[in-house]
Amino acid sequence: MSYALPLDFSLRNANDESVLILEGPQDLTLKLTNTSLTPLFLNPLSEAHHFSLRFRAGVLHDHQHIGADKSQLKHWDVDAKEDQGAVVVGLRRKTPMTWAPGKHLHVKLEGLRGESDGGTRATRVELSFEHIRDKDADGALVTGRPRHHQMLLTMASSPLDVRGHPLLEAHFVGDTGNVVLNDGNPHEYSIDLRLTNTTAKPLHIGPTTAFQVTLAAGLEDVPGALATQDALQKYTVTASLVRDATGAPSIPLDCQPVRDAEATWLLRAPENIGPDLALDPAAYLEIKIGQIVTRHRNGPSNVHVRWINLGYINKEMQGEVVATLQKSPVVVVVGKIGIGTAKPAVALDVQGDLNVQGRITAPGNLEIDALLKVKGGLVLGGVQLVARTFRDTQTTQTAARHYTAEEFEAFEGWPTSLSTVNPLTFTFAFPSPSMSLLAARASVRLRVTAQSVNPPITRGAEFASVPIPGIVTVSGATLTVKIDLGNVVTIPDIPVQGGTKSLDISNSICQFPVTDMPQLRDFFAEMSVIAGAWAYSFGREGPNACWTVEATCSATVLFADISDPS
Repeated sequence: MSYALPLDFSLRNANDESVLILEGPQDLTLKLTNTSLTPLFLNPLSEAHHFSLRFRAGVLHDHQHIGADKSQLKHWDVDAKEDQGAVVVGLRRKTPMTWAPGKHLHVKLEGLRGESDGGTRATRVELSFEHIRDKDADGALVTGRPRHHQMLLTMASSPLDVRGHPLLEAHFVGDTGNVVLNDGNPHEYSIDLRLTNTTAKPLHIGPTTAFQVTLAAGLEDVPGALATQDALQKYTVTASLVRDATGAPSIPLDCQPVRDAEATWLLRAPENIGPDLALDPAAYLEIKIGQIVTRHRNGPSNVHVRWINLGYINKEMQGEVVATLQKSPVVVVVGKIGIGTAKPAVALDVQGDLNVQGRITAPGNLEIDALLKVKGGLVLGGVQLVARTFRDTQTTQTAARHYTAEEFEAFEGWPTSLSTVNPLTFTFAFPSPSMSLLAARASVRLRVTAQSVNPPITRGAEFASVPIPGIVTVSGATLTVKIDLGNVVTIPDIPVQGGTKSLDISNSICQFPVTDMPQLRDFFAEMSVIAGAWAYSFGREGPNACWTVEATCSATVLFADISDPS
């Protein structure tokens, strides 16, 4: 069985970094991950290897002392050999093992000694595999392309200057400081991290100088994680050098995601910059992290910035600073608090719903640009305002009537009207005698359906459902909503499906909002023509049809209660 990527791997030191220090033998942990969708099985081997790590020529000083940690000798054999200058480390499983999808294998390798003659540099390690079977011990052999992992070879040197001070000092200078808004929504802002030269001398930036920015990836329950790995890989990272404190034009850096890394970007000076580029005292490197989206738990998350080959002329150094972000649902920008927004416009800017259980006191003006909905009542100047919504439905039904083809023909395809919509009146009682009407709005939704009686059709066809404004009047302690159509809106005599033929009414269904009576009449008339031609096609006997009119009134009323609101 063949997979494109059946497994993946990484090599990391005790600090969980893909770094091999070029000073003496080092230990690295090989992490292997089953990325296929099925279990993989490792049969015990006595000679061949399940995995082979290949280091390029000139990366390792020798291969004589490379082996597995003593605690793992029960299950693994590790041996190394030289192959045309390269070093190949083979791993052989001695005991049978079923490797579940998504699970990791960890093998600690001892005695890896880097070749220091090349200085600090990057390299790639290749992993190939064989003798791995799919699902069980007798399954098909798994094949796939070799995988690669990027590593850094670096000299072990101090990140401090001659006075014991750090070369670069980290500060957050963006609008939100070090706060990341973790409400799960995208916002137009960036986290600006500034690394300042705190030494008394310029720091040389050469063609091999590089900065590496790493964000903390993990699930929501992982302490210190900023976001998931998939989310972090959608972030943007840009950087520029401000060479001195006089405000000279900045120099953009090349920023590229590091392949095979969780959430890491590599920053370098442009190739066209000359060899004399330097970061003067008090000058700085500014890193912008944008497209930030996270919904992880509140709390700190670290940003690691490492550098190599940055320092004084003829004395290049590597080092690291750690800056801490704070995940929070609230940001403070120049004295303004933002909830759901990273750019608050007023003292408290809430983008979203606000639920207040206690009293709200506003001595100043209360300005509302959108709709104000009050469920429990509103008191203005000692008068309580109460909003109520009333609903009622009335249904009328016409008797079924039988039509023949001659009757349709007599009207040239225009059938007679079965009924008209008479004036509709809805009456509602006031909630309390102490209330007086301030304002009201009402409308009636008219729903007209037809159903065949002979032959019977159990499912009616809806031909219209339109809102019609109503007139609100008050009489005594009652409120009346009246819809007067003036007997001009007729329900056309449109038969529904029946007999041995069917009527396609898809074109006669109202697909647009009806805004006035003439438009409504034209709509019904168009349906009448379609239905008349259909009924005429039956010959002498047309079907029976029963019409139903359902009118639902909805009235929203604002009352003033003159009784004591307390």
